[in-house]
Amino acid sequence: YQRRVHGYYNAIMAQRHLFEDKVVIDIGCGTGILSIFSAWAGARSVYAIEASGMAGHAEAIIRDNNLAQIITVVHAKVEDCDLRDEDGQPLVADVIISEWMGYFLVFEGMYESVFLARDRWLAPNGVMFPSHATIQLCPFTKPVTFSSRIMFWQNVHGVDMRALQPYASSSAFDGVVVDGIDATMTLADAATVKVIDCRYATLEEVRDFSSTFAFNFTTPGSFHGFAGWFTVYFGGSDDLLTLATGPEDIPTHWRQALFFTSDQIPVGPGSSVEGEIEVHQNRTNHRYIDVMIHWTLLDAYPALQAFKPTHQTDEVHAPNEPWNPSYAHSKHFNFGV
Repeated sequence: YQRRVHGYYNAIMAQRHLFEDKVVIDIGCGTGILSIFSAWAGARSVYAIEASGMAGHAEAIIRDNNLAQIITVVHAKVEDCDLRDEDGQPLVADVIISEWMGYFLVFEGMYESVFLARDRWLAPNGVMFPSHATIQLCPFTKPVTFSSRIMFWQNVHGVDMRALQPYASSSAFDGVVVDGIDATMTLADAATVKVIDCRYATLEEVRDFSSTFAFNFTTPGSFHGFAGWFTVYFGGSDDLLTLATGPEDIPTHWRQALFFTSDQIPVGPGSSVEGEIEVHQNRTNHRYIDVMIHWTLLDAYPALQAFKPTHQTDEVHAPNEPWNPSYAHSKHFNFGV
């Protein structure tokens, strides 16, 4: 919480000119802290929209900070709001601010409410805060987590349970694991797989998207899957105007989204992996997402020649033939289901 609040505070105060004497709408205001920062930066009026019971707490906090004359708390869903100015005319906002990001950026789907508010109230020359967002992807290794879920079945209190390993490999990582990794666990340089311009992006562009990727492994290790995270930008690219959630950054509650494969595959310099990631809003629950990753591992790394995949269906060779070091696979990941 402290990291993300600090990021917003720095970005607002570094660009006070965007807020001075302006009308601001805070979407999903929670405690109201971003509304308070906006008022401190000189906003003429702030409308803090909050659908949950937290709205009452926000009102109390705002009142205790002597800002009730500037900040109006609106206890409603964005979809149900009819905001009006002092003259009773439909409100026109200069800035829309929100901390809308979920795990892997788009989980929870709060961007839908933010985009609705943008299309309804933002002035033609208005500002979105954050202004842009990107999603990054990178191959990673995390032996402790993999071993705890897969290798555990080799021996359970003296009982040989290796017969369960194929089943464990196929089911243990059906869903996305939200957990932290550090920079030592990345196996290649990250790639950006999605860019969102919050001022102009459509719902369709964010609900469903895909991107190809290609990584050259720079570090030897066991390839366990792909890690995803996001960065948001507040009109600039320097440290004061970004909030990053990657392995090299200060940890946040978002951590990283880990898409584990079913195997641990030895890789290193000379190895590469290429493929495509597809992200779709879940059709049953719009807060959830479905992720499909297709990848092919291409290798010149000696250790891979002795590797044999866990699943026979993943192999591209006959049982008695040497394994072809081109390893192709696809996997669907539930995120929230």
